[in-house]
Amino acid sequence: MGHIGGTDPAALRAYMQSGLGGFILMGGNIPATEEELRTLTAALTVDPALPPLIAVDQEGGIVSRLPWDTFPASTTLKSRPVAETSAAFAARGALVARAGITVDFGTVADVPADPGSFIFGRALGTDPESAADRTVAATTAQEHFVASTLKHFPGHGAAPGDSHHVIPSTGMTKAAWRETDAVPFAAGIDAGASVLMYGHLVYTAVDSRPASLSAEWHRIAREELGFDGVAVTDDLGMLLSSGDPAYADPVANGVAAVAAGNDLVLMIAGSTAQTATDMAAGITAAVDAGTLPAERLEDAATRVLTLRGGALVRAEPGGEEGGAEGGATVRETTLAPDVLGLALRRLDAYRFDVPRRQVVRGGLHVEQPDVARQLERVQQQLSGNERAELHRPLVQVHAGVQAAGLFEEGLILSRQRRPVARHRLRSEEPEGVEVRAAEIV
Repeated sequence: MGHIGGTDPAALRAYMQSGLGGFILMGGNIPATEEELRTLTAALTVDPALPPLIAVDQEGGIVSRLPWDTFPASTTLKSRPVAETSAAFAARGALVARAGITVDFGTVADVPADPGSFIFGRALGTDPESAADRTVAATTAQEHFVASTLKHFPGHGAAPGDSHHVIPSTGMTKAAWRETDAVPFAAGIDAGASVLMYGHLVYTAVDSRPASLSAEWHRIAREELGFDGVAVTDDLGMLLSSGDPAYADPVANGVAAVAAGNDLVLMIAGSTAQTATDMAAGITAAVDAGTLPAERLEDAATRVLTLRGGALVRAEPGGEEGGAEGGATVRETTLAPDVLGLALRRLDAYRFDVPRRQVVRGGLHVEQPDVARQLERVQQQLSGNERAELHRPLVQVHAGVQAAGLFEEGLILSRQRRPVARHRLRSEEPEGVEVRAAEIV
């Protein structure tokens, strides 16, 4: 994910023409008005069929890139009823999405016990349970509009020090972590967070390396907590700022981050216009040299492509603070067949977050049933001898997301909180089918 400063749409577009898959907006990228920001984010999209991930740190309050975000933030929400967190982050998610931003690095799930901690004011709770409740509320609210992010895994609460300047460290055991700092992250993952950001902090009882570069912490998140979304580093420039000579090479840090399990890498502090492309070249060279498995890079690319494709059909806000309610209209947008085909060929799930109102042309197919009726229909479509004859890739109905399976009768979308079924596809590619997904505007 790249970054350069400035608000000139032409310059930013020229930067993205190098083929980067994402861009993070910092304060220096934010123009004076929302309208100007929408022009800027539109310029970042070189290929409308597969838009880049456009991200921002919009926590609200202490960390707020969008000056017109006046909604309540962590400093007050941590002591208010959970419902107020839901309302604030729904409004914030709508605001962010309206600007053309698709990813918000905005949910601080850390549990700092020390009020003097650099992360205390930004955290949503002061104990595991209150943090978990508000993390779930923020995640659920935002996912209607943008891909939400939990940060900074595995949690700054137990590790003193500011990771912008040093690499914080703690001797907390994994068992103790599971009972404390892990709780809000596990809750946010169960709530369907799309992205998990790994912090530059060390739990010496688990791994001597920072979590952002730790294969073990990535294993824990995926195998023990069940995270199946996109893993991203915190700003790798912070490792440079720590002064530790082991992390003095930004390209080596990027390669190590991908090898550990990150799907996206961030490099902001100390970066130049060449940094992201240099890092991408270094990662490619590591694959060619055999020091980074090609399968790891393909796995990362698959997850990122899925998230990028999901941005094509994610709901846009229909109002200044509310999104889809209150007189919203429906607009059809074309989902590029090559994007859908890529996902159906390579993934066990294609992730959407759109209202349960969808259109497939190539035989009009419009449904708005509950999950049980939807799955019943799918079962009917794949019953008897027909099922035995199918041998195409599988599509799984996934946790907290909408997964799509292309059948001869049309596109099947459903929503469920956990994996519930697998079905074989009749067609591996959607050639000759114009696939459309309704989105709220």
